[in-house]
This record gives sequence, structure tokens and C-alpha cells, in this order.
Amino acid sequence: MRNFKSFKAADITLPKTFICFAGPNGAGKSNLTDSIRFVMGETSLKSLRAKKVTDLIHTGSRTAEVTMILEDGDNGHGHRYEIKRAIREDGKIRYRFNEKRTTRSTILEALKKHNLDESGRNTIAQGEVQRVISMNGKERRAIIDSVAGIADFEEKKKEAVHELDIVDTRIKEARLVLGERKTFLGDLEREREVALKYIDAKKGLTDAKGTLLKNEMDKLDKELKDSSSHEEKLLALQKSKEAEMAEVEKAIADVEANRAKVSQEIQAKQKTNALIRKLEELKASCGSKKQLIDDKEASVKTLKSEAEALAKEIEKEKHAMEKLGEGLTELETHLKEAEERLAAEGGMAEDVRVTGFRKSLEAQEKEISSVRERLAVLESEANAAKQLIDAKTAEAESISPKDNGGREEGEDPDALRRQADRIAKDIEKSFLRTKEINAKMAELDKEMLTLKEKASIFRVRASPQLANPALGFISELMKDRKTGIYGTVADLISFDNKHANAVEAAGGARLLYVVVDSVDTATATIEKLKAAKAGRATFIPLDTVRTNAPAKANGFSSVMEAVGFKNEVRRAVEYVFADTLLVDSVPDAKRLGIGTGRMVTLDGEIFERSGIVSGGRTQGGMLGANQLRKIEGELEEVKATKDAFLQELYSIREEESRMRAEKSQIEIKIKTMEMARKMDDERRKEGEGLIRRKEQLGEEIARLGKEIEAKHAEKEKLKGSLGSMEKKASDLKAELHAAEEEFKKHTEAT
Repeated sequence: MRNFKSFKAADITLPKTFICFAGPNGAGKSNLTDSIRFVMGETSLKSLRAKKVTDLIHTGSRTAEVTMILEDGDNGHGHRYEIKRAIREDGKIRYRFNEKRTTRSTILEALKKHNLDESGRNTIAQGEVQRVISMNGKERRAIIDSVAGIADFEEKKKEAVHELDIVDTRIKEARLVLGERKTFLGDLEREREVALKYIDAKKGLTDAKGTLLKNEMDKLDKELKDSSSHEEKLLALQKSKEAEMAEVEKAIADVEANRAKVSQEIQAKQKTNALIRKLEELKASCGSKKQLIDDKEASVKTLKSEAEALAKEIEKEKHAMEKLGEGLTELETHLKEAEERLAAEGGMAEDVRVTGFRKSLEAQEKEISSVRERLAVLESEANAAKQLIDAKTAEAESISPKDNGGREEGEDPDALRRQADRIAKDIEKSFLRTKEINAKMAELDKEMLTLKEKASIFRVRASPQLANPALGFISELMKDRKTGIYGTVADLISFDNKHANAVEAAGGARLLYVVVDSVDTATATIEKLKAAKAGRATFIPLDTVRTNAPAKANGFSSVMEAVGFKNEVRRAVEYVFADTLLVDSVPDAKRLGIGTGRMVTLDGEIFERSGIVSGGRTQGGMLGANQLRKIEGELEEVKATKDAFLQELYSIREEESRMRAEKSQIEIKIKTMEMARKMDDERRKEGEGLIRRKEQLGEEIARLGKEIEAKHAEKEKLKGSLGSMEKKASDLKAELHAAEEEFKKHTEAT
């Protein structure tokens, strides 16, 4: 003993014989026997002569411990048991058996093998003899039963029955869990099938999207290749045009060189200024239009031939003038010689008047020759100007700038870019919305799984067939409508939700009673249950059941009035509910008088005729069904929300595909418009150059026209002058001839 009652520490070895503890009062004899009872499992403080736990602990200590060693053999060859029990001042107890921590029941079981326990038949404490003497017969019978082992048997029987109840409860729970799991597994199987279909559909959708994207990419690649090839063709065409322009420029250079050569030749032959100006104008015409090189070359050739012809005519006129000059010189020489001979012979010189006429005539003829030469020059210049006008007019008519204003400007590239940016932002928003929907759907899936688990649990709790297999068997029998089985009371009634607690409490287990048409049907069904080993069930035969009149008191009526049912099962409903009065609350039941009849409140409190009151909450039955309906409603709402999200997700994905396609089309259109605009700019610049050239040609044509008009006016004026000069020359010739005749006559006369 350590710190037990009056013992601080004591080790006592007891011999295997009768033992007597002797000593004065207060020496500790009773405390020693109390320690033996304490270590053997005594729990009554009164039996240990203590009022509180601290009375068992030695003063100044916080724990007490007693160890007892038992041996059941001689010389140490038997079994040795070490039992130890310790207690703290806060009442906590610790048991050890053979140095291992254990429980009180294990120690008692070990002691019972040797007919030792904490009961009074092993230990007779102070006052126990007097108590036994004063016992009545029933109490003495209990002691005899205990000594004979009958009490132990009854205790074991109770424990066995209790354990059977526990096992039965666990079996029911296992059946419930099994039913829940089966239902849940069924839901999971269906969800698995849906998930597999969804995965297949998603895979198909992904493949379809991939195919669609590939087709779009192929289409875009083809369009890109076409655009690239078109661009290459345009570049090649540009290079060819540049080559042609180089060739044209080379031809122009050649023409310019030829023109310079011709100009030099003409200048070497002393061509007039008019022809030189004409050639200069021809040079400007050659440089203005590349496309009319051939026409210009033909014009140059024509002008060359005309220049050569003019040069020949000029040479002829020079030769003629030289011959005339020589003839004139020769005549003058002859005239001088004649005059000299005449003077030598004594004649007189030519009359002064004849000489004057002759000089005037020579001057007039020179002036006429000059005028004629000027008329020839003007005619040549006018013809050249006309040919130049025709060439420039043909060039101007051949210039036809391409119409750059015909292209529709309804679509602005900047607007298209803004539209593409807006579509890209919409795609980004759709992506974020898709991400948000996926997150919400994941949460909804979790919520659906939780609700399905709850629904499965409440479905099992609300299902009598799962709670009692016999009811499931009977439900299968009911498929044959001629069996005479109507179903359980719970299946045959209906009621408002506000009466659910009252109906469930009033009906209790009778809600699961099976209503049949007769006793014969009930017994036949029982035989089938026995044969199938499907369990037990309670039946209400309508032909023999005894019912009570519906209860009524102080304005309250029977629960039966709150229940709906078919008239053919009325007797069964009367049996279950008729004698139970439905009141609003507990105070109403108290006013009516507890024990005056069976009553139930709307919250489900039951007041029996015997005065017994029951109440609280259950997790099955009608309430379970109501809760099941509520959970199923929530589940349907979650499913509807998920379906709405799925529909929105499908719509978003379709819209994304449409927007991506539209964005691609817009980008292609922008690229095409940029290329077209670039080409339009080039064509516009070329057209502006052509327009400026055309305007320049118009100005040159107008200028040449004015020059031609001026030359025509000058030519007409010269023609008029030439006529008067020719008349004057003719008059001078006539006068000269008359003078010469007169002079001749005079000379002959002298």
C-alpha cells in the first residue's frame, strides 16, 4: 500500500491459511481490509467507509495506490497475478494487471475464475451481518442467486441480449449504409456513364474544333499563299515594267542622241531658226510620252525627210541665185564694156533714168525673193507645227488615267482594326467568363455530390423497405394486384407538411404496419416471409381490426382529421390515429389534462393515457421524407443552374469560334485593303503624272495653235505684200523696157 488512508507505505505478506488481524482501535485493521476491497474493484465509497475520494488518500499526498499479488499454486509453480489500482484526488482511477494497463471489467473477469469479486459474499464488512439478518426473503434470494451464480448468469444474459441489440442495431445500420452505398453507387455509376459520355463528347468537340481550326488555318494558309503569289506576280510585273521603262528610256536616249545628231547636221547646213525651234519642240515632245516613241520616231523621220527636202530646195535656190548673180555680174561686165566701147566710139552713156529704173527693179526683185523665202519658211513651220499638234493630240488622247475613285470606301481600315481589337477584347472576356463558369461548375459538382450523399442518406431513412427488408419483399408481392395487400400505412395516407411531426409521432412504428384485406392474407404473407427468410412485419387486417371512435375535446379533433386516405382503408387509419387528439401545443395538452387521453402536439410531443410524455426529433420517417424532398429540390435547382451554365458555356464557345473566324476575316481584309491601297497610291501617283502630262500637252497644243495662227496671219500679210511688190516689179519692168526702147531709139537717131 502506498498513501492509502492511514498507511503511508506498507508491504504485507499474507500466509495461505486463516488470518486474523488484531489490534487496538485506530490501528488500521479495517483500513487494511478496505485496501483489499479497493484493489478488487469496489466502487462504492460508502462500502470503503469514505465520504469523498480524498478520504481514500493519505494526508499530504495526491494519489493512493494498492497492489495485490495472488498465487494459485505451491512453490511458485502456479499462476501469479499482480493487480494494481491507483486513484488521484480528482477521482481518476488507473488499473494495471500484470504490469499492463487494463480496465476494471478485465480484472473482475480474472477474479471470477477464482470465485473472487467485489460482491458482498467474499467480504463481510462491519454491519453486514446485521443487514443480512434484517433482509426480507427477496433480498436473501438475491444473495442466494448471487452465490449460486444465477445472478451472474442473468447478468451475462442481459449483456448478451444487450450485445444482440447492439449487433442488431449495427446490422440495421449496416443495411442502411449498404442501401445508401448502393443508391450512391448507382448514382455514381450513372454519373460515371454521363461523365464518360461527356468526355467522349468533349473529345469529339475538341477534335471537331481542331479540325475546324485546321481547316481555317489551311484556308488562311491558302489565302496567304495566294496573296504571296499575287504579290510576287505584282513584283514581277513591276520589274518587267521597270525593265520596259528602262528600255523606253534607253530608246528615248537613243532618239535624243539621234535628234542631237540631226540637229547638229541641220545646224551644220545652216538651217533656219524656225527649223531649229521645230526640232527643239520635237525634243520636248519625245521626252513627254514614253508610250508614243514609235509615233515620235516616225514624226522625226518625216521631219528629217522634210528637212532634207528643204535643204535641197535651199541648195537649189542658192545655186539659182548664184547663177543669177553670175549672169548679172556678166551682164554688168558686158554693160560696162559696152559703155566703154560706146564712149570710145563717141556714144553717150546709158540714160540715167534707165539706170534708175534698173536699180529699182533689182531692189524690188531682191525684196520679192526675200518675201518668197519667208513664205516658204512660214509654210514649213506651219506644217511642222500641225504635225506636232497632231502628235501631241494623239499622245493626249492616249493618256487615260485609271480611275482610282471607283473603289468603295465603305470600310475604313482603322475602323476594321478597332473592330478587330474589340473582338479580341470580347474573346478575352469570353475566356474569363469561361474560366469563371468552369470554377462555378466545379463548385456546383461538389455541392451536387454533397446533396446526393445527403439525399441517399435521407432516402434510406425515409424508405421503410431499406430499414426493414420484409417491407421490400411485400412491395414485390404487391405487384400482383390480387394479393389483397394495400401497403404500409405511411404509403396510404397524405397530409400537410405542417402536420408531419404530429402524424409521425402519433403513428410511430404503426406507420410501417402493412394493411391487408383479411387475416388470411396476413397469415399467407407471413408464411411467404418465413419461406423467403425476408424478416418480420406487422399487419392490420381490415376484417378483424378493432378501432376506436375519433377523439374530440374542447374544439380539438383527432389526428385522423388531418390525414387524407381512401375510404377502403379507413379502419386501418382509425386504428392508428383515431384515439389520438391533435392539439396545438403543450399548454393546450395541459389544459385538457395529462392522462385524460392520448394527445399529440404539432411539434410531435406525445402525451399517453398513462401520463408518459415523449418528444424530440428523429432523422427518419416523415421528417426524413420532407427533408429528402427539400434536398431533392435543392439538387434540382443546382442541376438546373449547372445546365444553364453548360448551355451558356456552349454558347460562349460557339460565339468564340464565330468571333475568331470574324477576326481572321477582318485581319485578312485589312491586309488586302493595305495592299490594295498601296497599289492605288502607286496608280494614283502614276495617274497624277499622266494628268499633269496631259495638261502640259494641252498647253503645248494651245501654244502651237497660237503660233500656227500667227504664222498664217504673217503668211497672209506677206502674200498681200508679195502681190503688191510683184505688181510694182511688173510696172518697173514695163517702165524699164519703155526707157530702154526710148534710149535705143535716141541712140540710133544720133
